[in-house]
Amino acid sequence: ATEFHDDESDCSLCDAGHHTNSSAGAANCNGCSAGKYSENPVVEEADCIICDSGKYSLEEGSTGCLDCPAGTFLQDAATDKGFHDQESDCVVCSHGKYASAPASPICSDCAVGKYLEDNAVDILNHDSEEDCIICATGKYAAATGTSACTICGNGTYLVDLATDASLHDEETDCTRCIAGKYLEDDGTDSALHDEEGDCTICASGKYGSDGAAVCTDCENGKYLTD
Repeated sequence: ATEFHDDESDCSLCDAGHHTNSSAGAANCNGCSAGKYSENPVVEEADCIICDSGKYSLEEGSTGCLDCPAGTFLQDAATDKGFHDQESDCVVCSHGKYASAPASPICSDCAVGKYLEDNAVDILNHDSEEDCIICATGKYAAATGTSACTICGNGTYLVDLATDASLHDEETDCTRCIAGKYLEDDGTDSALHDEEGDCTICASGKYGSDGAAVCTDCENGKYLTD
């Protein structure tokens, strides 16, 4: 009808998240691409804004971006819309890491003395710091972001039952067997390092200093009877 075309005021602005691609005489508007958004009408696609790190948009014509869920991250800081155009761009944290807040650009490392075994399989295993588990008896974790704890070495043991991460955060948390005893296993089986009783008294004719892996023979001409 001519009444819709008889004045410049008949021309309407595009809705938020849409543009006319800089075309004069446009009959309709185009939505900003997936991975982009605009809170206001814009002139062309280049004026649409790529979602920030930790965010994505699925649909054309978005007026805002969605947050990646806790347990995932999206690192790209608005450089490429292709990194922000589907939910799968939000990546589950790898082992030893978690993201407790939505829209995380990176994952945080589990603290020393703790570990997180799951390697980007289940989001629910990475959405809280509580997913980081204190090392068990006989083990410690001296580095952040670890997937497994290290078993105490020969001549040492660790008795704490995963009650306090600070008792598992360095190798020196492993207690040395007292002098006169030994513990041969060198970090292959945590069950051999979880109590003082794992330290064995040296046999007759032998002696050992504290933290010994093996006992030493008395030298020729000397003896030791238990």
